[in-house]
Amino acid sequence: NERYLWHGCAAGVVTDIAWNGFGRNYTTTHKGCLLGDGVYFACGSGYSFDTRFAKTNNYMIKKIILARVTLGDNIGVGHSGSDIAKDTRGNLYTSITDDESSMYCILNAGADRQAYPEFVMTFEHVDI
Repeated sequence: NERYLWHGCAAGVVTDIAWNGFGRNYTTTHKGCLLGDGVYFACGSGYSFDTRFAKTNNYMIKKIILARVTLGDNIGVGHSGSDIAKDTRGNLYTSITDDESSMYCILNAGADRQAYPEFVMTFEHVDI
């Protein structure tokens, strides 16, 4: 179950992610967030482009990443504070989604190997 998903982050860390992937030592994972502790991806670029996630650098450049993400089986909605998910039978999962399947979280246990940064989109703010 592989999908193309968007990731927004500070423009200054995009090069590290592009060269080294979404390893926890190169990315800031979100702790205590809605779905769990991990690296977040969105189905729509607009969500990742939001200033809460894609930070503009000193040169007014903003970047977002289109990543190829392996999701595996979906066990449904995650919760804040989890870094691995279990279903009712005790099976372990490293990725979860929101209840609308519009956002995915690769939990910290799987962040190093489940996403590949395939494209980087760069935007420059221009006054007209």
